[in-house]
Amino acid sequence: GGYYLQRNGQEEEFILYNPSQTISSLQDTTDFPIQIRLKDVSITSFTQSIDAEDLANGLLAMPVYQVMCGSLTSITISASGYDPITINADNFQEVMSGNLLVILDQAATGQTEFEQLLPMSVTFGDFVVFSRGVTPVTSIGEEYGMEMYVGISNNAIKTVIIPDGILQLGTEAFSRCSSLTTITIPETVTSIGDYAFQWCSSLQTVDFGTNSSLQTIGSSAFFCCTSLQTVDFGTNSSLQTIGSNAFDTCTSLTTITIPETVTSIGDGAFSGCTSLTTITIPEIVTSIGSAFSGCRNLQSVDFGTNSSLQTIGSNAFQGCSSLTTITIPEEVTSIGSFAFSGCTSLQTVDFGTNSQLQTIGDYAFSDCSSLTTITIPETVITIEGSAFYGCTSLTTITIPDSVETIGSQAFLNCTSLTTVVIEGQYIYNNATSTSECGYLLQYAQTVKVPTSIVSTYDNSFLEGLSSTTEMIGDVEYTVFTI
Repeated sequence: GGYYLQRNGQEEEFILYNPSQTISSLQDTTDFPIQIRLKDVSITSFTQSIDAEDLANGLLAMPVYQVMCGSLTSITISASGYDPITINADNFQEVMSGNLLVILDQAATGQTEFEQLLPMSVTFGDFVVFSRGVTPVTSIGEEYGMEMYVGISNNAIKTVIIPDGILQLGTEAFSRCSSLTTITIPETVTSIGDYAFQWCSSLQTVDFGTNSSLQTIGSSAFFCCTSLQTVDFGTNSSLQTIGSNAFDTCTSLTTITIPETVTSIGDGAFSGCTSLTTITIPEIVTSIGSAFSGCRNLQSVDFGTNSSLQTIGSNAFQGCSSLTTITIPEEVTSIGSFAFSGCTSLQTVDFGTNSQLQTIGDYAFSDCSSLTTITIPETVITIEGSAFYGCTSLTTITIPDSVETIGSQAFLNCTSLTTVVIEGQYIYNNATSTSECGYLLQYAQTVKVPTSIVSTYDNSFLEGLSSTTEMIGDVEYTVFTI
């Protein structure tokens, strides 16, 4: 009908000519690369046929280098044995500006198995399409020891569409895609590799679907995604592990619901999430490290009624300066160094009636300047150095009979600690000056000890002070005044 493609000189450029007609579609089968320019025509769709053999061998390069067509509303890629791939008008503007990354899920039929599991690529400038071809691609990023950095440092990509069937997003798969704003992880994905989305500073939303198969989020997977506000793991999540620093420095993240299936939360997993206000720790988690350090707006931590937590590790909630109260699960046996250090609003620490706590680590509650009173469980054996250093509002403390060791400076600079109750003979024997037992008696005005201990053991320092007796419950105490 008068339409034809003409080679333009020596360049691999073809110009479509027909000055009088409007074309609704164009089927191109010529060799590539091709540049299509318009001359008094309007093309609304473009279909590209691809040699299936080239596709199977990973040699696919999209013949169209650039389409200069304001009326183009769809691009279709087809090959023998494949379902056609159509990019429609919904995403077309993103395609033309190089801002859309689409990973297509098109499985071939009746083809022989191909050994290399490599994605094939189709490019429109910065626009990249990954198609399964004859061999299903199940991993994006690092696969079989081969590093394939799909979108790394691509500042043009704004949207990523990942098909069902992908099982893994590998190391640094989309690292530093600073224009990426949203991502939907298919329910088939089981793992997200280390650094997969780190430094995606415009990423706002991550959606894992209702029935996500995701089990593992790698180290620093979403590190420094400073615009990330919402993470939805779905109602039937299979997530088990959140790696170290996985959401570190996601400063816009206000809330996140950790699935009840999670058993491990790595060090620094949510460190520096300065907008995070509430967090619920799944009941099957047995230990947490420095997972929430620096979450300065965190106000509420819920471990659940039947928590299995046994260890609160070093720096776990360090610097959570808005936290006012904390209930430590009864199964917890140790609180690590600096675990609640610098929680300047913390007023109440509840260990529960049947607490199994044995160790309070060094600096564990240091500089908790709003803490007024704390009841140390009767199972505690060791209070390590500087554990309550600088708790300037602490007025009363009871040291239970179980305590055998109080570390250096454990109560140094507790300037309001005026009443100390000593329940056991070991601490009574060793509190022989205001600096002994970690400066326990540095600012004490009143020291209360069961009379039965005073009459049995010696403490020349306390026994040289004036004293009275009083009943606390059914027990008589000797009350020393310093």
